Amino acid sequence: MKILTICLLWILATGFNRPDPPHRRTFSRFLDSLCQQPGVVIKKTPGIARKEKIYPLPGGGRWDRIRDLGLVRQYYQHVATKENPFWWPRYSLLMLGTKLFATDTFAHWQEFRYVKAGKMVYGQSSFVALSAGPPDDCNGVACRTNSYPVIGMYKSDTSIYTFVNVDDVAGLNYGDFNHDGYLDFLDIESLFFNEDAEMLSRHNKKFDRHSCERGVCYKIMAVTYRKGKWERLKDRQGREYAIWLTLDDVLNPDATFKLLMSRWM
Repeated sequence: MKILTICLLWILATGFNRPDPPHRRTFSRFLDSLCQQPGVVIKKTPGIARKEKIYPLPGGGRWDRIRDLGLVRQYYQHVATKENPFWWPRYSLLMLGTKLFATDTFAHWQEFRYVKAGKMVYGQSSFVALSAGPPDDCNGVACRTNSYPVIGMYKSDTSIYTFVNVDDVAGLNYGDFNHDGYLDFLDIESLFFNEDAEMLSRHNKKFDRHSCERGVCYKIMAVTYRKGKWERLKDRQGREYAIWLTLDDVLNPDATFKLLMSRWM
């Protein structure tokens, strides 16, 4: 009788309410937790561009300067086809100072802009970061792709790395993930390749590879600019650091997520 009385009093006191489930971080807050680390101070310079100058687009098969962003200039190459005999901008390149990144061609017509923190300095390296949405003449997956070219500078060495984000929900994210004095960037891929799906299936027998629809599954890796060269961060066994997860809501950075597997620093 005493036990029954105690149970009734507990039910009345709680009002039949179950305790709230533990708080789950959103995808955007999770990325922030990876990038915002104590002791890491990145000097950011917003608004580094002077008043943008637009140049006319003359016909011809050469590289033409079409956009002057102040620090970085943009060039287009014109290509004529049988279907379109007129010269048409097909490829876009960036130039910093006297260096033209001709080996890193951006296919299709794209207009680049500086990201919010256009120039960053960390350690002995500095960076110029830009962004571009899908070009006007895109088709298929190109219409769902945002590009983030980042020009890294270390002493006299200058190199560019382009982060291509399909179904972009995260933008450009960076920090010193392994605290080695060199700035790292998150490389985020949507969907999983066959080798990823096979590995996740071995790791968790309940993983359903068919559940990875567009804008749900993401693989997060890390790329660093160390002493003038871009390279992927790896562990001591030579395996790339990576995080595999699925969003609970398609293409929503404020959605919660499920962590499938992690091999991180």
